[in-house]
Amino acid sequence: DIELTAHDGQGLDIVISGKLKIQIGNHTEVLSAGDSIYYDSSEPHGMIAVDGEDAEFYAIVLAGGKGEGLIFRKGEILRKVPEDRLIDELIAEIKKTYC
Repeated sequence: DIELTAHDGQGLDIVISGKLKIQIGNHTEVLSAGDSIYYDSSEPHGMIAVDGEDAEFYAIVLAGGKGEGLIFRKGEILRKVPEDRLIDELIAEIKKTYC
């Protein structure tokens, strides 16, 4: 079972490694490394790693009209970012970690 949560804003998940099963409302999808998904966070959603291995992914949460977002990795908030800089900050984080 996947524990579901809901909150204002939007979510973007980018899978770096492993497989991630994500449920949004009644819809489920399995994502692999390189896959991403963008969704309305007010819809109940949750995710778990599958196939007996860990999944590493970035979770970006847009704060729903507050002009800011959060970048998460391995369940920890990396930093709070102004919404208009979110993509640039995410790209910089990925380059710093993986390149």
